[in-house]
Order: sequence, then C-alpha cells, then structure tokens
Amino acid sequence: MQVEVSITADETELSAVTNLIAQLEEEAELDVSTQSERSNDLDLTEEERYIIAALHEQPRSALRVVHRVATNLDGSPFDSFDEDNGWNEERQNVRDLLWSMKNDGLVDNDGQLWFPTDQAPSHVLN
Repeated sequence: MQVEVSITADETELSAVTNLIAQLEEEAELDVSTQSERSNDLDLTEEERYIIAALHEQPRSALRVVHRVATNLDGSPFDSFDEDNGWNEERQNVRDLLWSMKNDGLVDNDGQLWFPTDQAPSHVLN
C-alpha cells in the first residue's frame, strides 16, 4: 500500500519540517521522497516531461492541442508547432512519445483525447 502525504509550511518552518521528516523516515524505516525525486526516478526525457506537463495543464486533449501546449511552455524543446500546416516530424515525435508513455502507464487516451494517469508525476518541470 502506498500513501501520499502533503505538508504545507512557510519558509520559516521548512527546516523544522525537514528535520521531522528525516527523523520519521529513520525511526519508522520509511521511504520518504519528494514529488521531484519521484519524477527523477522515472528517468523521463526532457520531451516526455514537457508532454506530461502539457497534459496536466490541459488534460483530455487531442494530439494537436498537446503539441501546441507543450510548445508554448517555457523552455520547451518543441518549437515546430504550425497550426496551418498541421502534421510535421515534431508532431509525429509527440505522438510516438505519447504511445510510448502509454505503454509505460504514464498517460492514457480515450479515442483521440490524451490525459495523464495517476502514475504520471504532476511536477515534472523545474
């Protein structure tokens, strides 16, 4: 069984919370990891991270929308979105990455609409 716990603290409490978590982790022999550590554990490529981020920003989207949203994210490795010409190599790459991540259980689709699964990390961009 896996349980996710969220802790909200302001910056002045951060050190105390971090120390408390470290003590709990050691005493109870727990594996405590942050969301960014879990996304790094998945060993996602930069392109995969941007696609997952796009799906979190606009879930249940068609390939064209996923490509556009991923292209518009700051620092995106995608730069060839073209509304007028439509299909290009970059969009084909986005499609291939979606299918690959579907096989890994990170995204799924309902017909032509793509969305992140519960297995997809929610904070993938630094």
